[in-house]
Amino acid sequence: MKKLLAFLLATAVFVSVFAMAVQAVSARNSHTIQTGTGFTISTDGKARVSLSYDAYDSMTSASIRVVLKKRTLLFFWDTIIDHTFTSTEKHYTNTFIEYLTEEGTYKCEVEYVISGTGGEDDVISFEDTATY
Repeated sequence: MKKLLAFLLATAVFVSVFAMAVQAVSARNSHTIQTGTGFTISTDGKARVSLSYDAYDSMTSASIRVVLKKRTLLFFWDTIIDHTFTSTEKHYTNTFIEYLTEEGTYKCEVEYVISGTGGEDDVISFEDTATY
């Protein structure tokens, strides 16, 4: 019985470690070195989304989708802005600004899709909320 329990425990540990190793390898990006994203709303309703990425030489194009949503009910969100930026630059920095007309809680969703030669597209997501 002790041998069976030890075997099952060792198998569980091995599977866990193997799964973490596979996840760590698959999480590596083929074309993107890093992204930087920030979301803030000032006291006068100025929503600011900071966007940046640095890419490897294998990168050929980038698409950055910015979606701003306003909470309408406890669990519901209405999209107020849906804008996509494109670039072919290896280093990109931009600030998206939107003046909000109503107070409330807002959610910012950003998705970077970095394409290139060799390997699949890198898809990197960001989400944050702020109240104004």
